[in-house]
Amino acid sequence: MYIPEWNLINLLIAAGCIFGSSALIYREFFPSTRLQYSKFSDISLDISIPFNIPSFFGMLLIYTPSLILSIGFLWVSLYSNFHMILISFLTFLHYLKRVLEVLFIHKYSGKSNLFHNILISLSYATFAILIYFLSIQTIQYNLILTILGVILFFTGEAINFYHHCILRDLRKDGSKGYKIPHRGLFKYIWCPHYVGEIISFIAFAFITQHFFILILQLGSTGYLTIRAYNTKQWYKQKFNKIPKRACLLPYIF
Repeated sequence: MYIPEWNLINLLIAAGCIFGSSALIYREFFPSTRLQYSKFSDISLDISIPFNIPSFFGMLLIYTPSLILSIGFLWVSLYSNFHMILISFLTFLHYLKRVLEVLFIHKYSGKSNLFHNILISLSYATFAILIYFLSIQTIQYNLILTILGVILFFTGEAINFYHHCILRDLRKDGSKGYKIPHRGLFKYIWCPHYVGEIISFIAFAFITQHFFILILQLGSTGYLTIRAYNTKQWYKQKFNKIPKRACLLPYIF
């Protein structure tokens, strides 16, 4: 794990990573500040109001800027070393998958808050930028950690994609309402798609091997952990009776 010299610039970057991650996690504890997308969008939002947009366009707004950035970083990295090409390529694959899922997998019926979409989009874009520029600083890479990270990356992305497909199939009949999923790891936990994301987060920490990226990934993991708990509570409020399941870890949390 590469730990950079603790000069003023790096101290500011570290502080920014910690503060940004902490703020994102803190917001999720309270319904009034929780990011309004997916299940947590306010269904009472009036689409005629300029700052409320269909969820489909909101999710495209979230992921497309990061995809464009990742394409640029991939092109630039072609003139760098193999490790930077690998990091840039996996970042590109991650955001390409997100955009393709918005276009062809997810079924949207709600609305989202434009300001929240912009905030999330900026967070993802900042993260993509930091992944690239912090990875450049890493002088030496551990090959075993890199290989393990690549394996974890594709495992996490596959888990995430598979369970997104399960959620999509719940609306095969054309319905727009939410239903309780039962297939795959949904038998044991409420958010297996989040588990896939967290595995991908861990993978990037292993591949980049930069301490600041580890901080960011731990922050992202914390955010999804609270989001998973809130998801379970949402199902409790939405349905009269729900199956007994953990949030992220079977029989534990």
